[in-house]
Amino acid sequence: MSYDKSSTRHQISGQFRFVTTKSSLLLAEVYEEAGLPLEAYKYLKEYQKLRKESDQKDEASYLADVEIRSTIEKEEQEKNRLKQEKLQQSQHILAIEKQREIDGLKAQAEKQLLESKAEQAELDKKLDKERLEAKALQNKRQQDYQISLLNLDIDTQRKVRTGLLGGLALFALFVAVLFRQNHVKQRFNALLSKQKVEIERQRDQLDHTLTELKSTQTQLIQKEKLASLGELTAGIAHEIQNPLNFVNNFSEVSTELVTELEEERHKPQRDTELETELLADLKANLRKINHHGGRASSIVKGMLEHSRVETGEKRPTDLNALADEYLKIAYHGLKAKDKSFACELVTEFDPALEPLETVPQEIGRVLLNLYNNAFYAVAQRASQTHHADYQPTVWVSTSQVAGKEVVRVRDNGTGIPESVKSKIFQPFFTTKPTGEGTGLGLSLSYDIVTKGHGGTLLVESHQGEGTEFRIELPTYKG
Repeated sequence: MSYDKSSTRHQISGQFRFVTTKSSLLLAEVYEEAGLPLEAYKYLKEYQKLRKESDQKDEASYLADVEIRSTIEKEEQEKNRLKQEKLQQSQHILAIEKQREIDGLKAQAEKQLLESKAEQAELDKKLDKERLEAKALQNKRQQDYQISLLNLDIDTQRKVRTGLLGGLALFALFVAVLFRQNHVKQRFNALLSKQKVEIERQRDQLDHTLTELKSTQTQLIQKEKLASLGELTAGIAHEIQNPLNFVNNFSEVSTELVTELEEERHKPQRDTELETELLADLKANLRKINHHGGRASSIVKGMLEHSRVETGEKRPTDLNALADEYLKIAYHGLKAKDKSFACELVTEFDPALEPLETVPQEIGRVLLNLYNNAFYAVAQRASQTHHADYQPTVWVSTSQVAGKEVVRVRDNGTGIPESVKSKIFQPFFTTKPTGEGTGLGLSLSYDIVTKGHGGTLLVESHQGEGTEFRIELPTYKG
């Protein structure tokens, strides 16, 4: 600490000498220009004197700094040596304890081996005894079996006689039953014909109901797509509005600069420096206008690229750009509907991620749905909690792991209960209030990722803490 203070004092003193020396030189130049050579000579001598003293003190300060650094380096070396000795002692003690533990395990193993041999001898005695008992039991069973065969032969002869008498009775009963079954069959055929007509009527009714259900499902899917389109439109409008605002602002400022420049040029005595400054500002504004105009143009170009008619054909897609673009669109779309909504966005994109074969419109729809769900969750938690330190946050990251490109969307919202987690990918299932969700968003997203791209859509959630959705897409082509 003393070394640091000493160094600081040297630094402050050096700065003061530098300022004093510089001031003497400036005063000498001022007096010389004013035509006062004696005063100029006085301050010039003062400057030379201070300059000489400064050089001597700088040399002494340098030597002191060298000595301080040498002392600190020696102390660090001594600390490292003591730390190394302490580490070696700890390792030696640990080795002794390990050897004691190994000796104890060897003694325990020898004891268990002796006990095992004694148990084996006792087990052999029991097995011999059981073999003798089993042999005696087998002899007794053979005797009982021979006796049972004799009794069975007697019973068989008795049953044959009884069977002949019973057969005659059964034949008579069979004839009676056959007559009755023929009558029942006729009644059953009539009933079957009636039921067949009813079944055909119900089948036609079910076909009609199924057609209506398919039509309703198609309408709901279209509604979900239109809802996504509305959110996209709001986000795109906000994205374009920002650069347009910059263009308008810089255009107004540039107009004022042009007016000021024209006024300056009509003056009898023109200020060329001011004109040059105004022209430089005007050029800077024009560059900014061009930059923000290009930004708006790139946004429109990107949206036109993603809004092309879906052909279902996959093409190389930059997942980093796609995830970032739809994140901004989703956020600004929600801000356009709810001005009070605020959320921190954290992105961590893998720069080494290679273009992946996907249908970008479909993956964009999946991302938009996951983003909207995350924003809804943090907004719900913000409205339910009264902690001032709660900051709604949504994290988005990309990575490449084991032949897959992974997109993670995580929030610190309300989380998903365990009883609900297994149902979230089912069609028409939603936890949102009536009118706020169709229940098709996650179902369609799951089908797009799994069936359309051969990937997986996973979810991890803890109620009250947050949720993470993970999109895993294979990197192979096909």
